[in-house]
Amino acid sequence: MIVLTVLATVTGAAGLAASDDQPVADAVAAEPTTAAEERAPWASPLTSFLGLGPEAAAEHMSAGEQKIAACMQAAGFEYTPAVPETADVLPGELTSFADASEYGYGLTINRSADEMPNREAYEALSARERERWDDALYGPAADGTGCLNEAGIVLPEQALERELSRPEFRNLAAGMAELETAITTHERVTRAVSAWSACMAEQDFPGLDAPGDGFELVLERAGQTVGADVAVDGFDTAWLDRLSDAELAELQEFERAVARADIRCLADYDAVEREIRTDLENEFIAGHRDELASLRSAMEQHG
Repeated sequence: MIVLTVLATVTGAAGLAASDDQPVADAVAAEPTTAAEERAPWASPLTSFLGLGPEAAAEHMSAGEQKIAACMQAAGFEYTPAVPETADVLPGELTSFADASEYGYGLTINRSADEMPNREAYEALSARERERWDDALYGPAADGTGCLNEAGIVLPEQALERELSRPEFRNLAAGMAELETAITTHERVTRAVSAWSACMAEQDFPGLDAPGDGFELVLERAGQTVGADVAVDGFDTAWLDRLSDAELAELQEFERAVARADIRCLADYDAVEREIRTDLENEFIAGHRDELASLRSAMEQHG
């Protein structure tokens, strides 16, 4: 997929949300196959051409966290920027069975050494001070006017969406949408998607339609746990400070279980989807190179 950012704003989530009796700890008991133990890092031709990926996202996140820290300091709070130590893996990505077993998708269990740098400070505040912290960070009643909003973090994938909405890139956007449709509806890919969904159902996570839904399932569970007034974002971890130790532990256990199942089921899908995507994206780049170069320049200029 071109756009990697996943944002779930929960207002009484349904759909992918797991049922209360959904198994967690023993959801995946069997050992993974050799093919599923490692998931090689991969960027599609079009993703690489447009300068998308974890390194660019980490750079933007780091700059945004510095702005949040300055804003929170102005509001009277000491806020430690939650800057990732490495740009190799972003939330939602799976790299190995071992990584999934330890970190899940990297949503509630940060892969860096300092998982939640503001959690201790937040817990030490009085109830009234926590309200002030939340108002400063999220805005009163989480209305989007707080420091998170003022930081204006724009990830490369978000810049891509913004630029594609401009009139000058309308035709290119239509072409890219047709490209994505051609990939996702390719006969071999649809068969691989069905196999992934059946595999997840066998691991006690039914009702997931396509790869990526496992991460969204965890996002929705997180949103239900945190509360309907908070947007749960895979790139912003400030919402984690609102969870109790027990809530966090349960959510992390659930995340690991879903991720372990997901990476076991992805091996065959990856092989097929990446082959088809590579062939079709290379054809698209060859036919739209100048337009794509202009799009990339606009993303860099306005990002």
